[in-house]
Amino acid sequence: MIVEAAIVLCLTNATDTAVFGRVRDGRFKTTSAKLSGTSLTYREPLAEAPFPSVAAGQTDCASVDALTLARPQLVLWSRQPVVDTTTGVPVEHEGDAMCRPATSPRAGQRLTFVYRKTLLGLSTCKETR
Repeated sequence: MIVEAAIVLCLTNATDTAVFGRVRDGRFKTTSAKLSGTSLTYREPLAEAPFPSVAAGQTDCASVDALTLARPQLVLWSRQPVVDTTTGVPVEHEGDAMCRPATSPRAGQRLTFVYRKTLLGLSTCKETR
């Protein structure tokens, strides 16, 4: 028997512009080095995957591997981020908003988020139930 090992992430874009995103694992790997007496630390997600762009007022979903992305986070940009041509990963890792599930999702679960702008123009992303 095959066990379903996917989580479905859905995003409703409640703004007037398209939104772009990536799904990444909430866990990080850390690389540390010492250079000329200075300690350097670099953190990067264990795994990342693209999320389809969502047009204004639309909803789109994507399946992600629940085993690879055990703690998925959806990072969103209101404009197309600059992407490194060699790796395909956005150069700017900080987005306009970050969608985090309230609890750790289980395989086969569907999570829905709403992306909107506040009255002050800040971007927010909330999980809906």
